[in-house]
Amino acid sequence: MKLLNNALGYTKEAEIDYKDVSQGKWYVNTIKMAKAAGYINGYEDGTMKPDNPVTREEVAAIITRIMNLSPDEKGIEKFKDKDKIIWRKDCYRNS
Repeated sequence: MKLLNNALGYTKEAEIDYKDVSQGKWYVNTIKMAKAAGYINGYEDGTMKPDNPVTREEVAAIITRIMNLSPDEKGIEKFKDKDKIIWRKDCYRNS
C-alpha cells in the first residue's frame, strides 16, 4: 500500500475502524490513504491484517480496483489452484 500510494500520488485519507489497526502504528496513514483511494476494503470480520504478507489474490484485487478492470471469470481456469482462489469474485466489488 505504501508503494502504491507513493507511486500513484494518493494522499487523501479516509476514516478507518479496523479492529487490528492500532493508532500510532507506522502504517495507519498508509491504510487510510488506500481506503480513500478505494483499493482496499478490509476483511468481513472487521480486520485489515496489516502484519500479514500480501497474497497473490489480494494483489489481484488491488490491481483490479485501481485499474477499474472488468471481470474475466474464464481467466481463473488457467490456474492449477483455481479452487483455492477465494477472492476471484470479491475483487471486482466496489469499496
